[in-house]
Amino acid sequence: MTIVCEDLKIIKGIANSNIALLKYWGKSDVMKNIPDMPSISINLANLNSYVELKTDITKQLILNDKPIDNHTYARWNRVYKAISSKELNQIDLGINANNNFPTSAGLASSASGMAAMTVALNQYYGLNLTMSEMSRVASKGSASAARSIHGGFVETVISKGQSSDMHAEQLVDENYWKLSILICVTDSSKKKVSSSEGMQLSKKTSELYDSWVRLSKNIISDGRQALLAKDFEKLSFYTELSCMCMHAVMMTTRPELYYWNPTTLRIITLAKELRKKGIPVTFTIDAGPQVKLITEPDFTKSIEDALNEIDGIEKVIESSIGEGAYCESF
Repeated sequence: MTIVCEDLKIIKGIANSNIALLKYWGKSDVMKNIPDMPSISINLANLNSYVELKTDITKQLILNDKPIDNHTYARWNRVYKAISSKELNQIDLGINANNNFPTSAGLASSASGMAAMTVALNQYYGLNLTMSEMSRVASKGSASAARSIHGGFVETVISKGQSSDMHAEQLVDENYWKLSILICVTDSSKKKVSSSEGMQLSKKTSELYDSWVRLSKNIISDGRQALLAKDFEKLSFYTELSCMCMHAVMMTTRPELYYWNPTTLRIITLAKELRKKGIPVTFTIDAGPQVKLITEPDFTKSIEDALNEIDGIEKVIESSIGEGAYCESF
């Protein structure tokens, strides 16, 4: 693909993080970054990544005010090479990326970051890629980034075989079902085992892995139906089933992957107690100790008050369901 840009152009890509209600864990093709199973997510309006691109002969590559490490460079380079035959460090392009939430702490900063970079590159080079095409590009840096291209409720589409591929499609937009999400940050430090490394370990060593792949197909199908019917009780059941199955695989990995901490467990217990009192709330947890509580907006204050009684929560970020990735030009 031939790409050109104007001198001194500055483009900022903005994308939201997302959380999978119905999850994946493990890859069928690590090189192509293709998961073993699909997933369904919601976009988070208040957890944002910003990626600014500009012509820069010094080729500065910055994340959260620091030069990027080799692992981050590899991710960024995979996204860039999805639109170009060149390596990222071969062109006069400066990248300055920031997240307004903890990075590499189980809050999908790589998903929003790669999505923001993709929409910025699309605009910077005038590529006119479709949403599906940008989703494919973003997935090269993070499989979950395919979902952050879109707003609302999103499902990944996977094809396997010689022409294996993945992208994400929007099921319904952010206005379809007004839900409130409370992100309970229990430890904002960088996790010791990355998701990419953990997935490979689980696939190689967990006795539950193959069963998880088979079961996830039914979870996705039934959970999708509950979502489209706006059936909170059923969606809650499948959201928590998916979460607990994924963490069971993690915990039976060798060596074991324990992403939770004591506060994580206290929040899970609280969610179950609140549900017994008639408050619609469900929880989900990704590869980290942070708990995401999903509820209907009228119940947000009651849940926040209950969370104030739990020790160990660093902060609670309230969010709604957000829009897809977009660009600003300067």
